[in-house]
Amino acid sequence: MTKDKYVVLKAYKEAKDKYVVLKAYKEAKANRGAPGIDKQSISVFEMDLKNNLYQLWNRMASGSYFPAATRYVEIDKSDGGKRILGIPTVKDRIAQGVAKAYIEPRLEEVFHEDSPSHQTPCW
Repeated sequence: MTKDKYVVLKAYKEAKDKYVVLKAYKEAKANRGAPGIDKQSISVFEMDLKNNLYQLWNRMASGSYFPAATRYVEIDKSDGGKRILGIPTVKDRIAQGVAKAYIEPRLEEVFHEDSPSHQTPCW
């Protein structure tokens, strides 16, 4: 492979990867989740959106990304009890979306169609 072809392929992969991060951000925003342990909401994250997404992409691409701690809250159950709900940070929700985008298509190929978790819900 010539050096020019390599540079073009690398630029294509980088652009594709950045698009996946942007798509994951849009999905995280659409879910309207609560702030995580860092108390950063989507609106605060958006104040420096370009830099925040670049930083996340760069850390994930280089292998230096580590998720933050998760904020835990108790929520009421229908039977009167409580259960613990973990709330990740905005960056972690986006990173989860990126990981899902890469992993899910590869797992779908090997999932058996009769697997209960692979079937369409019947409700």
